[in-house]
Amino acid sequence: MVSQKVSKIIDVTTRELPTTRERRSTTATPMTWSNMLGELRKYKEIHGHCSVPARFSSKKRLAKWVSKQRKEYWEMKEGRSSIMTAERVDILNNLGFKWKLHEDNWHDMLDDLKEYKERRGDCLVPLKYVPNPQLGKWVKSQREAYKHTLNGGNPSSLMKKRITLLNKLGFVWFVGYDIKWFVMLGELRKYKETHGHCSVPARCSSNKRLANWVSKQRQVYYDMKEGRSSIMTAERVDILNNLGFKWKMHEDNWHDMLDDLKEFKERHGDCIVPQKYSPNPQLGRWVYTQRRAYTRNSLTKERITLLNKLGFVWKLRKSRTLIK
Repeated sequence: MVSQKVSKIIDVTTRELPTTRERRSTTATPMTWSNMLGELRKYKEIHGHCSVPARFSSKKRLAKWVSKQRKEYWEMKEGRSSIMTAERVDILNNLGFKWKLHEDNWHDMLDDLKEYKERRGDCLVPLKYVPNPQLGKWVKSQREAYKHTLNGGNPSSLMKKRITLLNKLGFVWFVGYDIKWFVMLGELRKYKETHGHCSVPARCSSNKRLANWVSKQRQVYYDMKEGRSSIMTAERVDILNNLGFKWKMHEDNWHDMLDDLKEFKERHGDCIVPQKYSPNPQLGRWVYTQRRAYTRNSLTKERITLLNKLGFVWKLRKSRTLIK
């Protein structure tokens, strides 16, 4: 009798206790595709991307699911049996999902950079950062890719979205001497927007610092060309070339003379400088050579445009060449 009662009690107790699977179902959301998609949406709202790092301890389940979607996608692409569908691909694409692992690695490194900033207060990771050597190299590669975009390179090397994410983190794009160089490059860009060229006259009193910097770039460029020690680099040469920088002094002298012509026009109201113009004999001769070069089709389109903007007169009557 006693043994029968004990067995009944055990039987009732075990029937009332939930199984392991039941206990899990009461504490965790079922791992359905739509539920996991919802978790991924929430992750993106917080982090700005869908690339859940594989080592992200607080979201192991989501990280595994993301990896699984990628695996199933490539199975489908290669014609093998897969639970991935075209509809799911569209949904994930619209969410900004990345199918290639190297794209996820970028966001893994971004998370490492966030951790670095939380500890140290900035994003200035040394190139040889012992705790995470890969992070130092990655930070350097981001700066190089950004400079490539400034040089008119293909923006796919560093998408605008990635630049935005790094800017939000307070990323420093230029370090050391680079900072000063790119600050002066910015001033040169502004000068070109105003004047139409990069040839800052040496006697440009309004911006002596920029004029000296331009002269310095020319000097270190020829040092580099002749094999001497130089701070000029091939990258900087490309950037300046794309801006229309002139490396030869005689090219700058043309713009000096253009500035003299502008002053002449401000005083006299036109660009008709006599060939024998006593206040500036060189200007008279220069104006004459521009007309001659124009008739011989040896004047560049850029220079013709600059002179036309100034109201240059290409053909003169003999009576208009009198000395002023």
